[in-house]
Amino acid sequence: MNNFKYLFLFSFLLSNGIYDISSQNTGQLWELRLNHEFSNLKNKRSVEYHLDEKKLISALTRSPLINKKERSDILMDFPSPEGKFINFEMYESPVMPQYLSGKYPMIKTYTGRGLDNPNDRVSITIKNNEIKGLILCRYGRIFIERIPNKEGFYRISYSENQLDPLKKKNDYSGFDYDCMIIRTESENKKLRDRDFPYCVGEPEPCYTIGDTLVTFRYAAILTAEANNSVADGTVEGGLAWIAAMANQVNLVWIRELSFKLELIENNDMLIYTDANPTPELFTSHDMYTELPRVLIHLTEVIGPGGFGVSQDNLLWEYGAVFNTGYGGGLAYVPGSTSANLPSYAVHIHEIGHNLGSGHNCTSENGWRSSFGGTAMCNRGNTLPGSYGDQYSSHTIDIAIRYQQDMFAYNNYDYQRGWIREPTGNTVPGVMVPESGFYIPKETPFVLEGSAIDSDEEDLLTYSWEQNDASDISFSPPDFPPETGPLFCSIDASEEGKKRYFPYMESILENNYSTADIEQLPFAEREINMRLLVRDNNLYSGAFNYKNVQFSVDEDAGPFRVTSQSENELWETGSTQTITWDVANTNDPNSVNSFFVDILLINDSWNNFDVVLAENVANDGAYTIIVPALPSFNDYRIMVKSSDNIFFDINSSGISIVNTQNAVVSIDTTTIQLTLPSDSILFYEREIGNIGDIGSILIYEPILEINQSGDGFLSFDGVNDYVDLGANMLSGNGNFSISLWVRSQFSNQVIIQQRNGGFNGEYQLNFSANGQINFWTYRNGYQWTVTSTDFYNDNEWHNIVVVQDASINGGRMYIDGSEIGTNSNGTVYLDGGIHTYLGADMRDYTGYFSGEINDVHIFDGVLSEEEVNALFNGGFGFNTTYDHDGFTGSEFLVASYPIISMQGDTLLDISQNGHDGILVGASWGGNLSPVPIWMSIQSESHWLGYGEFEPILVRIDPTGLEIDFEYTGKLIVTSNVDSIPIEIPVKITIVDDIQLVEISVPFHSNWNLVGLPVEVLDSYYNLIFPESIEGTLYSYDGTYQAEASLISGEGYWLRFVQDGFTTITGVPLDELTVTLYEGWNLISGPSQISTIIDHDEIIIIGTLYGFESGYISSDEILPGRGYWIRTFQDGEITLTSDVSARVVPEDYSLKDEANTLSINSSELYFGVELS
Repeated sequence: MNNFKYLFLFSFLLSNGIYDISSQNTGQLWELRLNHEFSNLKNKRSVEYHLDEKKLISALTRSPLINKKERSDILMDFPSPEGKFINFEMYESPVMPQYLSGKYPMIKTYTGRGLDNPNDRVSITIKNNEIKGLILCRYGRIFIERIPNKEGFYRISYSENQLDPLKKKNDYSGFDYDCMIIRTESENKKLRDRDFPYCVGEPEPCYTIGDTLVTFRYAAILTAEANNSVADGTVEGGLAWIAAMANQVNLVWIRELSFKLELIENNDMLIYTDANPTPELFTSHDMYTELPRVLIHLTEVIGPGGFGVSQDNLLWEYGAVFNTGYGGGLAYVPGSTSANLPSYAVHIHEIGHNLGSGHNCTSENGWRSSFGGTAMCNRGNTLPGSYGDQYSSHTIDIAIRYQQDMFAYNNYDYQRGWIREPTGNTVPGVMVPESGFYIPKETPFVLEGSAIDSDEEDLLTYSWEQNDASDISFSPPDFPPETGPLFCSIDASEEGKKRYFPYMESILENNYSTADIEQLPFAEREINMRLLVRDNNLYSGAFNYKNVQFSVDEDAGPFRVTSQSENELWETGSTQTITWDVANTNDPNSVNSFFVDILLINDSWNNFDVVLAENVANDGAYTIIVPALPSFNDYRIMVKSSDNIFFDINSSGISIVNTQNAVVSIDTTTIQLTLPSDSILFYEREIGNIGDIGSILIYEPILEINQSGDGFLSFDGVNDYVDLGANMLSGNGNFSISLWVRSQFSNQVIIQQRNGGFNGEYQLNFSANGQINFWTYRNGYQWTVTSTDFYNDNEWHNIVVVQDASINGGRMYIDGSEIGTNSNGTVYLDGGIHTYLGADMRDYTGYFSGEINDVHIFDGVLSEEEVNALFNGGFGFNTTYDHDGFTGSEFLVASYPIISMQGDTLLDISQNGHDGILVGASWGGNLSPVPIWMSIQSESHWLGYGEFEPILVRIDPTGLEIDFEYTGKLIVTSNVDSIPIEIPVKITIVDDIQLVEISVPFHSNWNLVGLPVEVLDSYYNLIFPESIEGTLYSYDGTYQAEASLISGEGYWLRFVQDGFTTITGVPLDELTVTLYEGWNLISGPSQISTIIDHDEIIIIGTLYGFESGYISSDEILPGRGYWIRTFQDGEITLTSDVSARVVPEDYSLKDEANTLSINSSELYFGVELS
């Protein structure tokens, strides 16, 4: 059965409601450089890049203005210190008013929202032809700074180290530098609830956030000393730095508060230089002395603003001074001014104080609601993957309350803001579990909520945050039993609506706490948790939350799974007993959990679980039958309350063995398509499991695009290399490296993992005599191999080196043959060291002259058979799946076949993100690259017996030539077949496709039909809607029930009454049909056609149509089916362009045919029944 369908999305659709992302591929504009005096690659804190500034700025300036609804199609990539690129959609985000912007037109600010995580942000500021950037993302806080006096060179770093390093505290501190606050007024204790002031810590926000954008005028002083340190010492340079700071603050303010800073019209008057020296007020470099002077100076120079000024007289709302010599920062709480080191890290914290928030740290006075994960308290004290560039919901609560209500009469009018613009942004609605239940002590639990947003363009992100304040000071791990937070704050993400407590990785390691940042409740107490939701609207961010409150019963728990405490092997269909310690969780007067669910999870716990039993009695034991599952290791058992949030996981791994055999069902005929150049096509081909009952099919679809010629990397021996980045190979485990190389020179490096140190390295090179040498080093040389023969003969050679712990060393293969082994010890590689092609980038020597191709890196041992497969497969061998004797795809770390010869990026097709950067190296060879014109759009799933699903392939003809055939393969690998299934794909691009309409008559009862055109969906009931369901039959020696029609094949189909149907589609002028010896059912193309029989396989006079009976015919009508008989197997062509006819003879089909009864109707066919 051939079940497939495809549909066109014409280009006009893409501009009418379908968001078309067109990447600018700006990652290629960044070129990694090494500088020993500057970079510290070993700890990955800081690296140097060269940037093609003009091209990046040209792309950036096409970004649309941030607005309420429009999405940007300007996508840009920015690097991390590890060499990874983060993708953003970019918008212009002005922070200077019209007058100031007109005066300094070369200063522009831009904001980007992350494509992978909408919570990520980037700020880019342009001054003339240089940029300044800040990225807030899953990797951390990344700063992009132009290196002084080095045009086009940028420092990419996790630290702001233009100044002397900020002082660090050794004790538990809520912040990373000296920060003091001056409270302007005490809170009214009578209004406190759970140690929070009113409108802080509430179950839901007192005020909506996001339906109004509040703009505050910002007056920022930059001293000459700070200007010289962090900018270029000029007014324009200093103003650009201040604009960048405002834009950076807005990354958080707009996302969390729907607040925005805008510079005052004359902020350039506050930028001081050597020619216009810093006022004496700010020359003591003492923040305690200088903070009160900020208001004084701004009032004198700019006019009234900030604290103590009525709304009508305000010229600015917030002010700050940036100066050197401070230990950190100082701010009024709440207040309008702050004194800061010139640092984003300092200012986002201090201006948070201005909003009204204290540190909120449990180790201090105040609310004591946090011990990590926010900008106000110990930003980095959070879970892996979070970096704390956010405000806690309590900081947001107090900021919004003061903006709405103000702190104390007219002295705080500035808190209302300058402009309050209704935006129409809808605040997301939040849903959480109902409050009021109990959980057992010392027991893991999980919280899951959701949100809805009527604004379709908004992208929701979520995080759970504890909403409890402590009545005593403490520092983890000394948690008080009955008060305060137990869990750190974490960053928002699209997956953050569900959070396990503690961190699931901790539980899987049998730890019931996570360092000092997560502690399960261990005593009777109340717990409040908020689900925070951000809509990530870049114009006016909406923020909402909802609280769930529950209690801990100290007489219940810990709830524990007690069975499977050691590794076990389970067969599918076997019975297994799960036991657990109920621990009083079924007490109706407290936890009251009478039923549990039993689930199976594995190491990909976040996207996999199988329910083994639901709503079984919470009595401590249950016997399950192991369901049909694939053979995997590292399964774990989870026992979870059916109507509560607590659970536990068994302490050891379970391996499951499934002995039932799956069988792949998929049509392997060629996918041949014609589509217009202005269209995108989605094609489906169905795959299913028709194997044993209880079997599981696991498959993966892979696409290959055929290209003409071969490409390679060319090195001229003068400063050429390719940087493949860090985190490639690490530790002392097995690894393999394969590549092709050609050279006629000696003393040159082919590939190495080596820079900036001595330990944990390897190098493959041509030695002084042209031999191939591989060495490893850590505290002395480890295993090393050198060939006896010389290979600098200007011929291509395949080299494979393998580290194999089983021989305590490694071996080398050249051109498929092992040439040496050494057991002098495996090397422990340093993953922080970069891998390079073509040079020794530690000593800047050994530059390679020649060519390199098809580099593959594995974290496992390749066998001799696999080495031979790589050698015999030649250029372009695909290592992403197992085939042709190669079985090492599971170990693939990076793969670099030459499939594109443009730009400065060497693409890693392993999907592990190890793209290389070309530095001097060039593209060589006769490869004619073509665009990536097809891609897999569907997700593959496990298919049980009898289950089917479509493989969805996207065909994009952009950049392809008209009237040229492009070819490729759809490859299906699975746990069933050691040999992958390969399905040829052929597409032809045309200028335009004219659709035709063909009218096909039919009679009541049975008819012979065919499909004369290409259609969007060939399902028979769509082509012939008047037909009777379940009556489509093809013939291949026996009758087969079908659901879809294939052009060129004939079918029986039954109708209730006479009539006509009109079939619309792409015309077919000619068809080639495969026939088999004997009788065949065929159909023709879009016009009346005849048969070309070059091989003379047709028995003359055997072409029969069918109406009320069989009719001999010498032509084929479109939409009709016909019988035809052959002497032997072969092919015929059906065409409307040839006048030849099949000559009719006196030949009776009925006399030669047998009959088959279907639904009491007699059908004829021309073979004997068996």
